[in-house]
Amino acid sequence: MNILLCVAGLPYGEATIKLAGTLARLTESSLTLIHIVPRDGDRADSVQVLDAAVGLLPDLEVKTKARQGNPGKEILAEIGGNGYDMVVMGANQTPGLRQRLLGSVARQVTSRSPVSVLVVKGTERE
Repeated sequence: MNILLCVAGLPYGEATIKLAGTLARLTESSLTLIHIVPRDGDRADSVQVLDAAVGLLPDLEVKTKARQGNPGKEILAEIGGNGYDMVVMGANQTPGLRQRLLGSVARQVTSRSPVSVLVVKGTERE
């Protein structure tokens, strides 16, 4: 199985990363991590976020990808044609006004993805 793990700066990121790692270990799957920086963001931020995520998966060999642009569109573009069987991503439990008006990234991806999407909600401690 080929899993795409969407890594974001959400407070739920650690739970998402750990769950995806467990899933990859149990199913002997390959794991690719992707982080999207907004159009006006600094791509160097992706390196830091991805390095931190890889640090939580010390026993797995993973690929990392950094993109810049609209997170939902970039994730969907990555899914298309790259042979992923599943996507794992976090979700913000308390969306702000912008997310209520435009829709969250998780909602965009789950409604348009051609493959299964596992959405992870974090805990209060994170």
